[in-house]
Amino acid sequence: MCKTTDLYRSAASTLEGHSDRVWHVCWDSAGATLASCGGDRTVRLWKEDQSGGKGGSSDDEGSSGAPQESGGGAEGFTCVDTLDGAHSKTIRRCAFSNCDTMIASVSFDATTCVWDRKVQRNGPGGEGGGDESSQEWELLVTLEGHESEIKDVCWSPDGELLATCGRDKSIWIWLQEIDEEFECLDVLQGHTQDVKAITWIPASRALVSASYDNTIKVWNEVSDEWICTQTLDSSYQGHEDTVWGLCCDPVGNKVLSCDGSGMILLWAVAREQEGQAALELVSRNQAPGGAAIFSVDWSASGLIALGAADNSVSLLQLEKTSSRGEGFDNFDG
Repeated sequence: MCKTTDLYRSAASTLEGHSDRVWHVCWDSAGATLASCGGDRTVRLWKEDQSGGKGGSSDDEGSSGAPQESGGGAEGFTCVDTLDGAHSKTIRRCAFSNCDTMIASVSFDATTCVWDRKVQRNGPGGEGGGDESSQEWELLVTLEGHESEIKDVCWSPDGELLATCGRDKSIWIWLQEIDEEFECLDVLQGHTQDVKAITWIPASRALVSASYDNTIKVWNEVSDEWICTQTLDSSYQGHEDTVWGLCCDPVGNKVLSCDGSGMILLWAVAREQEGQAALELVSRNQAPGGAAIFSVDWSASGLIALGAADNSVSLLQLEKTSSRGEGFDNFDG
């Protein structure tokens, strides 16, 4: 039987700036930029403050041209940009593309927005000269198709595919074409309630989904279609509450899932016949306070970010212990 353990904050910061509930947080591929989004219909980008001063929101202008309000926040992190004006309702999730040049955001307004990062050279040489560069984010395309609220979005490891899921119980898989347009390749059905979260497993085209029906499903590509090959529920020591979030470690060996009771489950990724992926439970971890955990993401540097119902963003470190021969993974303070 898998041991239930306690989750402690080994590295904690609180980033202030959103004016409503934070629904999602995610890292870029380098672990240098953290994106957060929520009920205020904005995506905020946070970077480590190299000046050594107290973090918070900067006075720089965001993508909308409006100055960023100053405020408190965490020591070490500063809000460097705000993406707004595209969604009419809560932004439920956002995701960086593999090369970090695009961000996809999905909303309760049933649309997916893809933002493109434009880099400009500053200095005497104008756009093409100078040693310093600046960047701004522009709306590239808005995708429609879901019948109701979209709950999650993620890019495939090879950067070619974009997956979205929502309240209509479906998962859409989009192909990014050369002309920067997107085509729907497949629509997956199987969950009996809202699909809350999806994540691709690195080094594969396997997709993992989580739902209001308390289950996790694993989808593997078979003959250009995605087939459900595994369903994990309470009978498998899985979740007993709504599964709100999923993330995979950068290597593709572990998956974290979180739920409405504050439980965080750690799964190992097994590679089966013909390269298909499957999940095996490693540990069950209880977050302090018992607040619902809406979002979890794993950075390339190893930091894990959590977004919770108490309006907090927490940063955690995964610690390996030798208490079990297989290499028991535990959160420790």
